[in-house]
Amino acid sequence: MPKNISLWMATAPESSFPVLSGDTTCDVCVIGGGIAGVIAAYQLDQAGFSVALVESHQTCGGVTGYTTAKVTSGHRLIYNQLFNDQSPRSAQAYADANQWGLEWIASTAESLAIDCDLERKDMLVFAENSEELEQVQKEFESAKNVGLPVTWAETAGLPFPTLGALRFADQIQFHARKFVLALASKLVASRGRIFENTRALEVNEDRTSSQVITDKGTVHAKFVVVASHYPIYDPAFFIARLAPYRDYAVAAKINGPLPAEMSIGAGESSKSFRTQASPDGDLLIVSGEAHKAGQEPNTKQRYANLENYTRSIFDVESIPYRWSAQDNETPDAMPYIGRITSGSEGCFVITGFNAWGMSTAGFAGRIVADLITGKANEWSEVFDPNRFKGMESLKSVVSENVNAVKHLIGDKFSDVEKKEIGSLEPGQAAILKVDGEKVAAFRDSAGVLHSISPICTHIGCDIGWNSAEETWDCPCHGSRFDIDGRVLHGPAVKDLERKV
Repeated sequence: MPKNISLWMATAPESSFPVLSGDTTCDVCVIGGGIAGVIAAYQLDQAGFSVALVESHQTCGGVTGYTTAKVTSGHRLIYNQLFNDQSPRSAQAYADANQWGLEWIASTAESLAIDCDLERKDMLVFAENSEELEQVQKEFESAKNVGLPVTWAETAGLPFPTLGALRFADQIQFHARKFVLALASKLVASRGRIFENTRALEVNEDRTSSQVITDKGTVHAKFVVVASHYPIYDPAFFIARLAPYRDYAVAAKINGPLPAEMSIGAGESSKSFRTQASPDGDLLIVSGEAHKAGQEPNTKQRYANLENYTRSIFDVESIPYRWSAQDNETPDAMPYIGRITSGSEGCFVITGFNAWGMSTAGFAGRIVADLITGKANEWSEVFDPNRFKGMESLKSVVSENVNAVKHLIGDKFSDVEKKEIGSLEPGQAAILKVDGEKVAAFRDSAGVLHSISPICTHIGCDIGWNSAEETWDCPCHGSRFDIDGRVLHGPAVKDLERKV
């Protein structure tokens, strides 16, 4: 597990679903036990399918357990971007789908009596300078044009100057882990099955059925939904169309009043704010400091930057929680939801949330369920995973692949540290040469040495040390490994080789 445990992980019970034991059969196999996978499994169960969900670790213990858990259709400056780069139809579909997903989560929590700290809050997108103000004003007009519940606010209600804000009314903040674990229990109480600590290794599909090969057995299914955040099955070449980023959050105990609404700055380097009740009292969650996954040499500084920023604005009593999360960005800022390839009858994918996975998860399962049952869905074409839109998408794809190739090839010729493995002090990590072979080594606080292969098992890029989380991260596609080489985050599915 990562070194820094989130507020959500610390304040909800652990799940206890069984491990898959041998082969099994179902209508639909869902890969991934985060919010997208569990909601999709639940919606498919309610549609009458027998569902088996496989999760490599703990249900809602991955990206969803490290979210900021804002459920909103206010996604920074997305609507003006969609109007300009795509079409009014795309903007309308994006707005309608996200509002539907938001309301599905709210109504489901109410109808199933799920205690998940759900609160209705307005969401503000604010400007801090004149350039951002112009962008937010344009976003206001675009959001109005697609019928979203938006008004203009002269201030964002934060203790620093803002020039104006777009207000989305009646959005949601909640405890994502409490919601997902409760929904998972409802799924199993129906007829669904969840298998934890069961890693999907590959998917085989033909015209009538598919097989999900795991490390504990095979799931035979007519349909497969790949909701593993970064797809572990990739005939559609998502490797070239997803860019993994990490983002950071701190939960602070504040002396004085807390902001009344959720909010996020319009600028890419701006911060995000929301509140949350906890055993430590009401907390303020501040997030930001995003960077490409595996490409930040000093991740501890990212936390320090965020903590210093929070203390510069608020009277901070303490910071009891801090954590980071990973998300995948797409070239056109819209998720991939639907058939994994145009020729695939039985395999579907949900990925590329662009840091807005909560409302996306709410509607993604509906799209997949409609496609499986043959029901018309008004959003499916816009989110089709096989789309490719324009020169900007091409530029983004080329840029991401140049970046990955640079690390795949260039890191092979990078220097290793000129020290003996035995000289590593507690808390130190390094890529070293041992008997002429590269080794990734870390000595833990107890003095125990952990040494593994430094070559990611996905496509062979060299991993790098993440000092803040004490993990080994891949700069190419965001795979992450613990100090003993066990996979924490895909697309890698195989552990790193341990060295003596």
